[in-house]
Amino acid sequence: DLRVSLQPSPLEVLVGRAQKPEADPPSGTGAPGGIELGAMVLAAQQTALARRGNRGQLNAALDAAGLDEVAILSGDARQLLQRAAETMALSARAIQSIRRVARTLADFCESPDGPIDSATLAAALAIRQGL
Repeated sequence: DLRVSLQPSPLEVLVGRAQKPEADPPSGTGAPGGIELGAMVLAAQQTALARRGNRGQLNAALDAAGLDEVAILSGDARQLLQRAAETMALSARAIQSIRRVARTLADFCESPDGPIDSATLAAALAIRQGL
């Protein structure tokens, strides 16, 4: 449910040269590179697995009850999701998917506790629109 854009790997890395790239990504992009992003993903996964409400599962594997326990929306986020559901004609499945992505984004931002805010939910909606 979550897609991340990465800079292409240098050709010498792809064809088996023993050396790994020194700078990751190219300077000036402001985006995390593959190694840094991998560490962020691992940290977010560990956060999800350790969360009591996740029952040892990643956010993507949560059922509706588990999702209700760990992906609580703030009042503003709830209103935003309601407007988006009406405007975009979202199905129940799509709404749950957006909540899972928002929970994961909050984990990436090291905000594993508390309700999901409207900015995080807006980012999850933007990811969905980009698919």
